[in-house]
Amino acid sequence: MAQNKIYKTTDYDFAKFKHEVEYWIDKFGLKEIELTIGHDQTDDDARAFACSDTESKTCQIVLQKNWNLIPENEEIERIAFHEVIETLLGDLWFHAMNRFSTELEMESARHAIIRRLENVFWKPDFDSRKKKK
Repeated sequence: MAQNKIYKTTDYDFAKFKHEVEYWIDKFGLKEIELTIGHDQTDDDARAFACSDTESKTCQIVLQKNWNLIPENEEIERIAFHEVIETLLGDLWFHAMNRFSTELEMESARHAIIRRLENVFWKPDFDSRKKKK
């Protein structure tokens, strides 16, 4: 990624992001979640985020409008996949945080799983869908 540039995500970026989120929500069968997908900006410096409520089974997945990096090819779609996995692991995260592990340990373990799923599951699937276009 190119560093030190402000990139404003576009309506097109959001459309790609939303499409990819919906694809993976369906693929993982996350039908019990009331999902909202947004294009907004918060004080957080993350490029996107997922916020779930375990009890009410609601989730908001948001693509941030301002990035400090210019996205490379397929990055919007990879980030959408990442946020769906955050949602998939939401209950695990909630319950694990009520145990003896530290937040840093849990976050590290969660992201290791997400990266593995990106490399093993998302990339081959995305590449095969791209070839079909």
